[in-house]
Parts: sequence; C-alpha cells; structure tokens
Amino acid sequence: MRPILFFGGRFSAKLYKIHRGQKDGIQRIQSLNLHNPIWIHAASLGEYEMAIPLIEQLHLRNPEIPFLISFFSPSGFENAKLPDYCCKIYLGIDTPKQAGKFIDALKPQKVIFVKYEIWLNHLKACHNRNIPVFYWNLILRKDHFVFSRFGKPWLSVLQKCQTLFCQNSITIQLLESRNFKNWLQTGDIRFNRANEIQNLELPNTILDHSDGELLNWLLSGSILILGSSWPTEEIMLLEALKSPDLLHKVHQQLKIIIVPHDISFNHIQTIQKQFSDFQTQLFSEPVKNEFQILIVDQIGILSRLYRFANIAFIGGGFSGQLHNIIEPAAAGCFTLYGPNAKKFPESELFEELNIGNKINDSQELAQKIELYFDADYSVNKDYIKHQVHLQMSNIQRCVDVILSSKDSIQL
Repeated sequence: MRPILFFGGRFSAKLYKIHRGQKDGIQRIQSLNLHNPIWIHAASLGEYEMAIPLIEQLHLRNPEIPFLISFFSPSGFENAKLPDYCCKIYLGIDTPKQAGKFIDALKPQKVIFVKYEIWLNHLKACHNRNIPVFYWNLILRKDHFVFSRFGKPWLSVLQKCQTLFCQNSITIQLLESRNFKNWLQTGDIRFNRANEIQNLELPNTILDHSDGELLNWLLSGSILILGSSWPTEEIMLLEALKSPDLLHKVHQQLKIIIVPHDISFNHIQTIQKQFSDFQTQLFSEPVKNEFQILIVDQIGILSRLYRFANIAFIGGGFSGQLHNIIEPAAAGCFTLYGPNAKKFPESELFEELNIGNKINDSQELAQKIELYFDADYSVNKDYIKHQVHLQMSNIQRCVDVILSSKDSIQL
C-alpha cells in the first residue's frame, strides 16, 4: 500500500499529502508529547464535524485530557478547525506492524472512531492492549462489506468494541442479527449540529448587505431555496418555472435563492443566462434594483439562509450524492430531493415523517412547489423543527458511558 501511495503521489497532490502525513505520523506523535490522550479518528472533515459536540462535552467534563484527532483525507486534516486542546495527524497505513507502532507511541486511554471507519489492524492493536474503543454515530447498511462473506474479521473487531453508539434502528437490527450486544441507540449527531447552526446569529455578510436591503428581501414574501445544486437540479427548476401557475406565483410573491455547488465564474454566468427571463441578483454584488432570484456565488452562506425559506430543493439526489438535507429541515423547510438517495437513510425518514419528498422530474417539482406555497396548505415550520429535535443525539449519555469505561493498561 505504501508504494502505491508514493507512486500515486507523483501524480496526485492529494495522495502525496496522505503519503507524507502517514510517513511522519509516529515522529509527530513523539514530538507532541501527549500524556494518555483520547484518540478520535475521522476520515474527513464531515466526520470530524460530527465529533465536535462529543469532543466539546468530553473536554468540559474533564479538561485535563488531551485529544488527538487523526484523519485520512487532506480535506479533513487541512480544513478542520481544532480547539487548542486538540492536536491532529494523518493516520498511518493499516498494517499490523504500523498499527502496533502507532498505538505504542500514542498510548491512548480511550479510542473513538467516527461513523463507519473500520481500520482492522488498528482496532486489533487497541483490543490486544485492553484499550476501550467506541464508535460514534455508527451507521451501517445491509450491503456494507462487513456483512459480506469476506467481512467476518471486521465484524469480529466491532464486536470487541466497548460501545457502538448507533444512529438508527436499522443499524441496530443488523447488529442484533449478528448477536451484537454492545450497541446503544443514541440518535444522529448531524441533527444536533444542524440545530446548532440554526441557532447561530446571522453573519454580517447577510445583516449588512446593501445597508439591510437584502435582509428586508429575505424577510418579505415566500422563499424557495435551491441548495447545493448541480446542473441537473438547476435545469429542472427552470423547466418547473414554465408552469403557468408557478410562474404567476414567482411574479406575485414567490422568491427563489439558488446556491450552486459550483460557484466558478463560468457556472454562475451560465445560471444567469438560464434564468434571464427573471430579475436576478448576485450575492457578491450590492442590491441596486428589484429582483426575484438571488444567486449565491460565495461559500459558507447556504446554512444561514435556510431559516428564511419555506421549501428547499437539495442537489445531488439524481447522482446518488445527495447533499445535506438535515440543515434545511432544522430550519423548518420542507425538503425536496432526487430519487437516488438510497445511501442516505434520512431521506426515507423524512418521507415517513412527512417533512420531505423525493421527486423524479420537473413536473413533480412544479406540483410540490405549487402545493406547499398554496395559501390553504402552508408549510408547518414548527412541526418540521420538532421532528428534527426528536432525532437529535443524547450526547450526555454517550459522555457518561465513555468516561465511566475502564482506562487502558498503561504501556
């Protein structure tokens, strides 16, 4: 594996960064001089963000404990904003020898893996040294490789973990069918994070934009957000707007915010041309005239805009790479998305709770928008927020379990 990463590193900056980070991992641990830290592994930035609430609560309960956060992806290592009581490294390759060296150098008192990162030899090394291992926000599907004919070694190391904090009942049913006893259903931490974001104050980029004119626009009228969209969703919305009834609503009261995944200059220009029959406004420019469609050409804004909307149409659901639908729901938005969402259990949950729907084409999109902006069928934002709250993880319960576990044998 190491030669492959090195060879790939000649052609891929990402692989080269991984290789260099893994190569220097043991030396970096020794230079940090941490005393029995809690080691948390997150594959990338998204997994690290899932762990933030847990890290914060563990630190509050025992501020003397240092934390080491390991990553596999450069997107996590380079972009994660760590508090001063945390350090970070790249996790080395998963061989018995390398895993043993890593654990012996680090001497962690407890280990936490996030979501579904199953590093076989690192887990074995922890178990062999009686180090308590936990899984945070674990989610598994029936087709996960650990349930295949080749997955028995990985299932075995999972069974030896102290506690598996599971997102949902499907994961628990799968574990119980394999005689697992070490699970605990604690909810989905992503709902906690989404709820926290909606409780944050609005940034000045929104509050002070054009001397408050943008904020006034956001606070008046009904808003549909096209969030993290790809060209498929953008064209679908354009086609939906050809519906006479929906077109009338746009000209009368409905406002639209388009937040594309690709904010390159060329793509923003393409969107402006596609929606040229409407009055558009770029977020990066001061408001000068009346407009119907706001095109957000900056990153980091989308999650703060959901609170102003009634409906969110989220991108990625036609390619199998559905973007975050929990954030708009936490803001009380009824959420629409494409049908290819099998890997995202929250999409099925949203349909069960009647707070979201899959759509297949522009005709269905137009019908849903017309329905939920009808005066007699308004979106119940409080109901949607309440359903999100019910899915939130019980972090304090998890902290109790982790801190009450027997510490590792000191090496």
